[in-house]
Amino acid sequence: MAYKDDPHMFKPIQVENLTIKNRIHFTPMVPCVTTGDGEENHEMLD
Repeated sequence: MAYKDDPHMFKPIQVENLTIKNRIHFTPMVPCVTTGDGEENHEMLD
């Protein structure tokens, strides 16, 4: 997705009394403890 597709993605958002800098996040960095679609598996839950 390009910036022009969603110009609000990089602007702060207010959630109650918390200001979130932007709407970008990182995916899990340890793929061995998640399934292919990003859900936790039994190893992560232990």
